[in-house]
Amino acid sequence: MNTRRTVASGQALDVSLLFAPFPEALKTGNIVTSSATSLPGCAWLNAKSIISVDPEQGSVGGAALLALDKMGITGQLKPKIFPVR
Repeated sequence: MNTRRTVASGQALDVSLLFAPFPEALKTGNIVTSSATSLPGCAWLNAKSIISVDPEQGSVGGAALLALDKMGITGQLKPKIFPVR
């Protein structure tokens, strides 16, 4: 199940990284809109592990890595990133 459907169905996730637009997930009321933060605002370097869609399996994985590249922290995080297929 993709993240948007997981969130929309009300299943629990510790942290969800959603790329806009995501109105269908917001309509469900399962997202606390005040909890949203931008990628640069997150404490990525303090994370113990990061799960991401395998870039070879889906474009969202590539987009996540591109975002980390733009922040200049991909090299530091690479050992913590675990791709999901």
